[in-house]
Amino acid sequence: LAVANNLWGQRGFPWKADFLERQQTHFGADLTQMDFVDDANREAARQTINASIEKTTRDKIKELLRKDPPDLTAKTMLVLTNAIYFKGDWAEQFDKKRTIDAPFTLADGSKKNLPMMSRTGDMKYMETETVQAVELPYQGGELSMVVLLPRKHDGLPALEKELTTANLDGWLKKMYKQEVRLSLPKFRSESRFQLGQTLIGLGMPRAFDDNADFSGMNDGGGLHVAKVIHQSFVEVNEEGTESAAATAVTVVEKAAVRRYFRADHPFLYLIRDTKTGTIFFLGRYTGP
Repeated sequence: LAVANNLWGQRGFPWKADFLERQQTHFGADLTQMDFVDDANREAARQTINASIEKTTRDKIKELLRKDPPDLTAKTMLVLTNAIYFKGDWAEQFDKKRTIDAPFTLADGSKKNLPMMSRTGDMKYMETETVQAVELPYQGGELSMVVLLPRKHDGLPALEKELTTANLDGWLKKMYKQEVRLSLPKFRSESRFQLGQTLIGLGMPRAFDDNADFSGMNDGGGLHVAKVIHQSFVEVNEEGTESAAATAVTVVEKAAVRRYFRADHPFLYLIRDTKTGTIFFLGRYTGP
């Protein structure tokens, strides 16, 4: 799991020392001063920011800031970048020999073939009349993926409406280990968001206009947030490293399979910290 948070500010602003200290202490974010005014320097700044993000995300996230249309302009005063990258090894891996092309039903009822992984084992599982859920731990046990599968192939919108904090907590508490025959598609997801309008809609419009008050950051005035850009990368495949616990499970005699979990239509997934409950990714997979 790799996260990169950074502030990039126009060179020449008198940044307050206590502000810079708070950013590093509480958010792990350094403020780097750049020149966004000069055309050549602005392009150099864009490349520097992109190179930093690319390095943090193991070359998976490139061109976070784009040249055309430009994410940086001569009026840019401050840029906040956030990039998150995750790739984990399953505590119990999928056998690549069992991955086969199988139909995946899209929301409109049409079908497309895609690689479906499968394995049978003890997994935390829960079901209701409308949804099934299964939890797949990653090596080390600190992180896991939870897949929420609506019963109906077109049930994703209804499931998303149900996805409140209370409902999610309730579903997770109902999960317990059962023997499950699991089928899950291989997939790769990359997303990019401009969060300015989202944050304005959530109640912080002033930060983005000329009346912004960032006096806690500097005394010069004239400072406002120009861009808030978020990009993420997730890849799900068969790879994993067997742990001692997983190896032990493989030698235990299994009872008859009691549960079937076949993610062959649109579903939700989340990657979470198993101890704190912190969700690092929450996404939907709707098909190839």
